Parts: sequence; C-alpha cells; structure tokens
Amino acid sequence: MRSSSFPPPIVSYEHHNLRIVSSGNVIIARWLAPPTAEDMRLMRLALRPWVMRHESFCSLNVIDIEHASPMTEDARVEVAQTQKEFDGRQRGLANVIEGRGFWAASIRSVASGLAFVSRVKFEQKIFDTVDPAVAWLATLFPAGTIDAQRVRSAASKLRIEGEQP
Repeated sequence: MRSSSFPPPIVSYEHHNLRIVSSGNVIIARWLAPPTAEDMRLMRLALRPWVMRHESFCSLNVIDIEHASPMTEDARVEVAQTQKEFDGRQRGLANVIEGRGFWAASIRSVASGLAFVSRVKFEQKIFDTVDPAVAWLATLFPAGTIDAQRVRSAASKLRIEGEQP
C-alpha cells in the first residue's frame, strides 16, 4: 500500500491549549483555547527545526467553535512573526472552524474575509470540516506528496485525545 512509505505522525508540541503533530509535510494543530502570545512563541520555537527540514509545508488548524474567541493583539503580532519567519516555505493554510448553525457560519464568513485580505504569500482557505481541508491542501503539492488518509487520521486522533472533558 502506498501510504506505508510515509513516516508516521510525530508529536511536535503539546501544551494545555494546543496539540500539534506532523504528518509528512503537513503540520496539524488542534486549538483547545484561543492562543496567547506565549503559546505562539512556544509553538514557533517547537516547530522551527521541523520547518527548516522541509523545503515546503502546509498547515491544518482545527478549531472547535466552542473554543473560538478573538486572539489578543499580542497573539496576532506573534502569528505575524511566525508567518514572517517561515515565509517562503509555507504553501498553504487550511483553517477548519468546526461547529453548526448561524454562529459557526458567521465565524467562518468573517475568517474567510480576513484570509482574503491578508498579505501572506501562501494560499489560505476556511473550511467547516477536516476532509475537504485536507483534500484542498493535497492540491497544493505534486500528486502523492500528501497522504490525505494519514493526515485525516492524525487530525482525528488530536480531537479524541486532545479534547478536555
């Protein structure tokens, strides 16, 4: 089976608000609370060696609407610093904002607008579930580069193991 040639996901970082794994050249993050500036700094430090080993990569962020709330200004500054540091290597960012109903749809709509006007050098899209996000990320690389099944499985494992009761 082709997917057996891909390395297994490796836990890159774990914190009370965030869990990250890597699968091939995809970073998968499950946010359990809005990131603080310190969360972003620690994440950047943890991911730096991984990013530098990859010529290009993409990110999959999964956020449950129940945990969604605005980031502080300091956290946004740290996000910008992370994007600047990894500039040129990141090909895409898929933000999955999970949830149903009007509130979730509204959040996704605002996030889509912000992604559209942002000044980053990589593609961004907003999704409501993981499957279409992974399928889209796979289109950003040559065929066979991303093992979509393994990425979906790693994202699912973060949900199961990472949710706080």
